[in-house]
Amino acid sequence: MFIVILILVLPATAYGDNISIGRIYPTDKVSIYKHGEKVGEFSSEAPLPNGLLVSCRGKCTVKTDWITLEADDGGQFSITTDEFRRELYIKEGSFKYVLPALQSSNVLRTPCVQGPFLPVPGKENLKGRISVSLLSTEISLLTGTPLIISGPEGEVQIEPRKKALFSCSGPLVTLTITDAIPAGVAGSSINPAVAAGAAGAMIAIPVIADILDNDDMSPIQP
Repeated sequence: MFIVILILVLPATAYGDNISIGRIYPTDKVSIYKHGEKVGEFSSEAPLPNGLLVSCRGKCTVKTDWITLEADDGGQFSITTDEFRRELYIKEGSFKYVLPALQSSNVLRTPCVQGPFLPVPGKENLKGRISVSLLSTEISLLTGTPLIISGPEGEVQIEPRKKALFSCSGPLVTLTITDAIPAGVAGSSINPAVAAGAAGAMIAIPVIADILDNDDMSPIQP
C-alpha cells in the first residue's frame, strides 16, 4: 500500500517548489525542464507545473483555469500563473488555443512577441492557432471576440478569421483566413491599419492559411 501511494504522489512533488496550476494530457511523452535541466518525464495525465518548460513528444493538451492549449509534436512552452498575471510562454511549435472571453492580465511571450494577450470583452470563447519559430510568430483567430496582441510595432487587434504574422526582424503582416489554400497570396488580404503607430508600408508575403474549423478544435473544448 505504501508503494502505491508513493507512486501516486510522486508526479505532483517531482517539480520541487513549483505548484500545479492545471493538468496535462500527453498522447506520447512529456518532459519537464527547470533552469535547463530535466526534472520530470511522464506519458500519462499529470499535474502541470507552474512556470516550468514543457516539451511535448507527440501531441499534448493542457487545461488550466484560464487557457486550454493543444501542442503539436515538438511544442515547447510554459504557463505561469500568479497574483499579478497569467503568462503563456511559447519557445517554439504549433498550438491550438481556447481562451475564455472574460479575461484580463494575460501575457503572451515568444521570441518575437511580448505583451498583452487579451480578448475584447464579450461572451464567446476565442479559438485559434499560434505558430512560433525563432524568426516569427503567427497568431490566428477563428472564432470569438477580437484578440488584442502587443507586438514590436504596437498594439494589434486581430478580428475573427484573421491572422497576424510577427517577424522578429521585419514588418507586421495580417491576412484573412480563407477556406481554401491560396495560390501564392491569392485568397488573402492585407489589413493596412492593424498596428497603432506602425511605421512603414505593410509587405504582403505568401502565407498558407491554416484552416481551423469547429471540429478541428473539438479535442480541446474547455
